[in-house]
Amino acid sequence: MRTLSIALLLVLLAIFALYPHTTGPTEVGVRIIKWSLFAKKGVESHVYEPGALYFFPLVLNDWRTFDTKLQNVEMTHDPNAATSSIMMTCCSRPSTATISAST
Repeated sequence: MRTLSIALLLVLLAIFALYPHTTGPTEVGVRIIKWSLFAKKGVESHVYEPGALYFFPLVLNDWRTFDTKLQNVEMTHDPNAATSSIMMTCCSRPSTATISAST
């Protein structure tokens, strides 16, 4: 019984110490440090790459993922406008593409 208790305690401790955090194929991750002896509290400036697995303590950290395929589309009601501007942003590097509209 004692061995089972120790084994269960070790499993729970391992889960707490090494909890997996993932990013999808089109997501980036941001780690938020709630409490640490060695690192500054708050949002970490490192952006974690897409499609990966990271291990951080569960209670001491928070994890957010953001989709990098986000697209902002600007549309106009002006019937005389021949083009529409599409702003595509990926990883905080905006690029503009213009699409011609045929009438």
